[in-house]
Amino acid sequence: MTPYCKESPTVKEASTYNQILKVFTMATGMEVNLSKPKIFFLNANITIQRNISRILGFQRDSLPSKYYGVPLKAIPMLKSIWELVLNKMQDKVKKWTFKALNLAGRLVFTKTILQSIPVFMLSVLPAPKGVLEQFRNIQRYFIWGKEETRKKWALVCWDKI
Repeated sequence: MTPYCKESPTVKEASTYNQILKVFTMATGMEVNLSKPKIFFLNANITIQRNISRILGFQRDSLPSKYYGVPLKAIPMLKSIWELVLNKMQDKVKKWTFKALNLAGRLVFTKTILQSIPVFMLSVLPAPKGVLEQFRNIQRYFIWGKEETRKKWALVCWDKI
């Protein structure tokens, strides 16, 4: 007589998810590249982790890790994570600073280029207030201009921009 072993609900869910992936593969002809997906566990029994990983065929991973280039850490609010995005915005501004753009051109550049750079990271991680202020300052300085010796006056309230 074999002992009765009850599966945990999460293992059953993994089995169901695996069946969904198989149906998707049969319906579309596309297959999951099992070298790419990773699975993260928080406070889960090691036996359950192994069973779910085996059923799905996904690699187990732990934090810190990356998701499409976005660093995933236990503490996502660190300003250092956002340095790459801030540097990318500043590089774009430096390339366009010496080009002759009128106010309308600077507005279009700001709304289409500068505001789109941090969008993906903001969809994954919350940004600290200081980083959001730096995003806004980069955009403001580009639109209104900022010289080494003096700051130019804004002609319109930032909320209207």
